[in-house]
Amino acid sequence: MVLDNAGSVEQVRPLLPGSPACLVVVTSRDALTGLVARDGARRLDLDLLPLAEAVSLLRALIGARVDADPEAAAALAEQCSRLPLALRVAAEYAVARPDASLHRLVDGLADQRRRLDLLDAGGDPRTAVRAVFSWSHRRLDASTARAFRLLSLHPGSDFDCYAAAALIDATVDGAAGVLDELARAHLLQPAAPGGYAPGRYGMHDLLRAFGADLAAAQDSEQERRAALTRLLDYYLHGAAAAVDTLFPGERGERPRIPEAATPAPSLTGPAVARAWLDEQRPSLAAAATRAADSDWPGHAVLLAATLHRYLKAGDHQSEAITIHSSALRAASRAGDRLAEGKALNNLGLVDLRRGRYQEAADYQRLALACSGRSVTGPGKAHALGNLALVSFQEGDYQQTVDYHQQALALYRQAGDRTGEGRNLTNLGLVEERQGRYAQAADYHEGALALFRETGNRAAQAYPLDNLGNVRLRQGHYQQATDYYGPQVLS
Repeated sequence: MVLDNAGSVEQVRPLLPGSPACLVVVTSRDALTGLVARDGARRLDLDLLPLAEAVSLLRALIGARVDADPEAAAALAEQCSRLPLALRVAAEYAVARPDASLHRLVDGLADQRRRLDLLDAGGDPRTAVRAVFSWSHRRLDASTARAFRLLSLHPGSDFDCYAAAALIDATVDGAAGVLDELARAHLLQPAAPGGYAPGRYGMHDLLRAFGADLAAAQDSEQERRAALTRLLDYYLHGAAAAVDTLFPGERGERPRIPEAATPAPSLTGPAVARAWLDEQRPSLAAAATRAADSDWPGHAVLLAATLHRYLKAGDHQSEAITIHSSALRAASRAGDRLAEGKALNNLGLVDLRRGRYQEAADYQRLALACSGRSVTGPGKAHALGNLALVSFQEGDYQQTVDYHQQALALYRQAGDRTGEGRNLTNLGLVEERQGRYAQAADYHEGALALFRETGNRAAQAYPLDNLGNVRLRQGHYQQATDYYGPQVLS
């Protein structure tokens, strides 16, 4: 006996046969927990089709056009979220248009909202993707339905309980209960187990579009904006707390971020802080993009300024490009030339690490232009120092020194001791590269004195290591050992 699309346990129980010889298969978008607990049912949760199987289904339905354009077929499978129903509807759409390429179909389904409209199976309420989702949504109580709509506004692919709590304005425990209920209704899927938060959940693209449509129709613009503002505040506060824990000596170089109004995890230990940042990195990049392209340019700029050090230290180039590009767009829209220059500086540093020296130099020159006529602006000093790094990699040591000396004068004029120390360190590296060890040591000693004066223990490691290298090259092995040792930090 097959009981298809059951809405509740009570729909199923009266139909269960009394004989153990009859097998019953029940399908439902609900977990039907009571059947497992009381009636001995065995649950089989069906995940999205693996990509290869989704493409195989398209091949069986569409034919040779799939093999002729495997890249477009894979993209079409992903656009359908690898859901069998959506794949079948999309395949029928393709079959009905034999002269259209799969690439053209993929382009037509690029917009998530329009995709739901195209996958309506000609208005058949039993096979339209939107209608099938609505079966689960209609069974939710009002508060859980509202939570689903607000969660669909999340810009990333998945989220934890704290992000959910921010969106729906609830406690962490309250959010966890809602997430579990939505997962039982198959309106969320558990993502990879969270390393820090109690767990992560996500929506595939079609569900997210469905929820966003509902939110636009049923929740006011003010409610939607408030939810996203709480979420962006949470991510910004969490990022600031985590980066301050990892790089406490550089707090003065970053903007001060106020406490978020919603619950936030405690990120007081370096290991916990790094784990949180690593886990949230895709969501932080998505949040920066959403902030820049919507009505939160300040959040995009602050996220980039806050995360710069972490992204650089971990060599997270992909997310760095996304986040700093978002900050650049946001600053440009807001007419904030200082923030625009910082974003250009940071994008140039990413290209420098990728070995794209011409592109890196172009970014720094644009950053210099953002400084305008200012002769003391920190943006100008940063850009000059970064141009020096490009010249150093290209082997033009005289140009490197010229840039560093210009930057050094600006840092001294502005009273920026950290910037001054970094430029002295880099000047020492130029001298060391050319075999002028006495001059190199002088620069490194000057940088070390500045970092000790400001109490920046993390920054002291660089001139100490460099001094050890210089003494090693000079054959002063005991002095080199002393510089390498931990006891010289102060």
